Amino acid sequence: MVLGATTVVTARNALRLPKIAEMLLDEGIRSLRFKHCFEGGEGADLALVGRYTEQMPAVREAVRLARRRGAGVQVTHFPLCMLDDELLFASDLMDESVLSIDRDGTVLMEGRVSNYRRAGATACDGCAFAQVCTRLDHRYVAAHGESELRPVHGEGALLRVLDRAQRRYPGEPCRGTAKKFLAARGSLQGAASTQEEGTSGPTAPPNSIGFISPTFRALEVNWQHDYEMVKLGVPTLMGHLYRLGYRNVRQWDFDAQVCEALAEDSSAFDLRAYFDGARVKGFLDGTDDSLRAQTEGLLDVLGVEEMAIFGISLSAVLDRIVNVMALAAVGQCIAKVLKERYPRCAVIFGGLQASPDTTHRRLYAQIMTECAAIDFAFCGHVNTDTILMFRNIWEGHPEKNRGFTSRILYRGDGGAPQVATDAPGASSTSRGPAGVVRVEEGPRGAHQVRRRGDGVG
Repeated sequence: MVLGATTVVTARNALRLPKIAEMLLDEGIRSLRFKHCFEGGEGADLALVGRYTEQMPAVREAVRLARRRGAGVQVTHFPLCMLDDELLFASDLMDESVLSIDRDGTVLMEGRVSNYRRAGATACDGCAFAQVCTRLDHRYVAAHGESELRPVHGEGALLRVLDRAQRRYPGEPCRGTAKKFLAARGSLQGAASTQEEGTSGPTAPPNSIGFISPTFRALEVNWQHDYEMVKLGVPTLMGHLYRLGYRNVRQWDFDAQVCEALAEDSSAFDLRAYFDGARVKGFLDGTDDSLRAQTEGLLDVLGVEEMAIFGISLSAVLDRIVNVMALAAVGQCIAKVLKERYPRCAVIFGGLQASPDTTHRRLYAQIMTECAAIDFAFCGHVNTDTILMFRNIWEGHPEKNRGFTSRILYRGDGGAPQVATDAPGASSTSRGPAGVVRVEEGPRGAHQVRRRGDGVG
C-alpha cells in the first residue's frame, strides 16, 4: 500500500509548497498530488486563487523535490502550457480515470479529469494541448485575465516541448506519459515510437566517449575540509585519446557537481541508498523505482550528454569490498538510466579496486549479470587494448572485442557475460616482432606505436 496526500494549492500556501512537500515526504508519504484550488465550484473563495505565474516556480520546485526523493507526484488543474517540463506529471496527460464523491455521496466527477474542462480562454484556441488541458476557469479569466497563457502552436513546437521535458525527466513513467499522449492525438505516433527506439532524434557525436566517475567522498565525515584524493586513471586515458586525435571526450566526476550540490543542500542526494542491495536489485530488475529519481538527478546535476560510449570508473573506492560493491551499484543504476536515455550507447565498466586482482573477472561478471545495461568490462590498468576496444565500438564492430584480449568481458549471444579470448589478429592492430602493437592512424592523422603491456599516458 502506498500512502498519498493531496495538497490544494492556494494563494496562501503556494510559496510554501516545497516545504510542505518535504514535510510530507519526511512523514513517509510516497505519493504527492498538487491540485489548484479553482476547479469551478461556484462557492470558491476568489481570494484564495493566486495568479499562476506567481505560483508555478514553487509548484515546479515541489515536483522536483518529490522526484529527487523517489516519490510519485501529480499536478492537477494547472494549464499545461504553464507547467514547463513538469507538464509530464499533469493529470491531464495521464490516461487515468478519477472518481470524486462529495460528502453527501454526490458524484462530482467520474472519468478523465480533462473531460471536465473548465470554460477555457480564447488564447487556448489552436493550442496543441487544447484537447486534454483543463484550461482556465471563466472566473479566473474575469479576475486575472489570460495574458499568462503560453499556448503551444504546431506539431513541431509540441514535439520540442515534450522532448525538452523528457530530457529533464527521462525514463518511466514520464516517457510513457508522453508516448500515450502523442498516440491519443492520433498523430506523430511514428515519431514517438521511432524516438523511443533510438532511430531518430539527436545522435551521439562520432567517436565520442564520456567517462563518469562516481565517488562516496560526500559520505566522509570531514569531506568538505579534507584534501580530495586525486584520481589519475581517467584523465590519463583522456589525454592519450586526445593525443591520438579524438576530441569528443568528456568526464563527469561526482567530486565536482554532485559534491557542490550536497554542499548546498545535504539532502539533495542520499548516496547511502546504494548500499541497500534490495533497493538496487529492485531498480535494476524493474520492481522498485525508488532509486530512479535520485539516479536521474545525479546525471542531470552532472550535465551528462549523449555519447557513443560511456565509461564508468570504479576507481574511487579501494578499501572494504562492501564499499567497492556499493560504488558498483551506483554505476549499475547509472548504466540502466543511460541505456534508457541513449539506447544506442555502449556502457563499459573499469577501474575496479578489489584485492587480489584475480577476483576482478568474477566480480565484473557478477556486476554485469546483475545489470543488463553494461556491455563490456575491462580488467586492470588501461593500455593500448583499451583504446582498441573503444575503436572497435566506434567503427561499428563491437564483436571484435571478443577475440583479442582476455582482459575484456563482453556479453555472449545469450546475454551472459563472457571472458574474451587472447587470440591475436584484431583488425584494428598490427602486431610485429617483439610484441609491438601499432595503433593505426587516428581521426586527425595522429598515431602512436606502443609495446604491448606499456601503460597508457
